[in-house]
Amino acid sequence: MPEIDVPSAAKRLGVHPSRVRALLLSGDLKGRKLGGRWLVDQYASDVRARSASVDGRAFSPSRAWGFLALLSDEEAPWLDPSARSRVRARLADGPVEQLLPRLRRRARVHYLRARPAALKKIRGANGFIPSGVSAADVYDAEILAPEQVEGYISARHLNELRYRLALESVDPPEANVVLRVAEFPRALKGRRIAPPGAVAVDLMDSPDQRSRRAGVRLAERLRRDRSQAGR
Repeated sequence: MPEIDVPSAAKRLGVHPSRVRALLLSGDLKGRKLGGRWLVDQYASDVRARSASVDGRAFSPSRAWGFLALLSDEEAPWLDPSARSRVRARLADGPVEQLLPRLRRRARVHYLRARPAALKKIRGANGFIPSGVSAADVYDAEILAPEQVEGYISARHLNELRYRLALESVDPPEANVVLRVAEFPRALKGRRIAPPGAVAVDLMDSPDQRSRRAGVRLAERLRRDRSQAGR
């Protein structure tokens, strides 16, 4: 993974170098210290730069999944009426992409590398729910990546897969497997595939530009369909 120095990261983020060092020390920005100087993960700095203009704290897991349910034109019965009203207002307020950083608590993300022969086993694993590139064709998201696997899985099943298939943790651009452990499992209970809103947002989280563009298009199509239906 390419690395950049602190002044370069500060320029990308539009902040003082001291702020970059504080983010590195707190763990909010990925990097490492080498010979007394910090090296910043370029991908992590780019992701943070894209989200820098978004105000407010991250949504709680239940609210994040409520947002994705309503974006998918589904019910979110775990939200009270006032919370649903606020989420609907957010949906009408602007592009979903602007809220991507606030949806980060929906799941814990694991970027992994697997041997090609293991990909089929992951797709057929207990509790695996396709999302992102593994569900894009279901919702006509215009992206194909048969050499990759992406979806949701429980923490227990993830640990089993990591052990059985010798999955290796890697930097996001090097991953051919992306597994998410939902922080609000109720939203995915009984599902065989992730809702379209989750698929769109997971695509937007990708380090791959084609996937991000496909996610943006899917999210805006879902938002437009809701608006035209008067919901």
